[in-house]
Amino acid sequence: MVQGRWAQFGINGTPATAQAWRTKTIPDDPFVGTSNVKGTVAFAFATANGRTTQVFFNLVDNSPTHDKEPFVVFGRVVEGLAVMDALYDGYGESALGGIRAGRQEPLFAQGNGYLRTNFPKLDYIRTARVE
Repeated sequence: MVQGRWAQFGINGTPATAQAWRTKTIPDDPFVGTSNVKGTVAFAFATANGRTTQVFFNLVDNSPTHDKEPFVVFGRVVEGLAVMDALYDGYGESALGGIRAGRQEPLFAQGNGYLRTNFPKLDYIRTARVE
């Protein structure tokens, strides 16, 4: 999580599952005019046509920077925005960084066990529903 900007997630907590999906990529979508405003959800990516299972919540209006990349929005939090606002943000980028930071190997190798040991205050998504 980058305090006050976005919260990224999407690497499975079971190492075998995370490794199975690690190299699967999704081609880039064209920007369709839905901006990265507060409450929207978009894919994280490091390279062109390199989107993976990692996504993020926009905690504020990130459209001035994120729409140019483009981080294409594919969803919106329609209920429970206060929960998103209450996510623990004390670790910041020290919690492995995003997909571009290149420091996510321990999570792919050790899964949720690594997170529980090293980041005990980290929040988890237990359920989500697509409507």
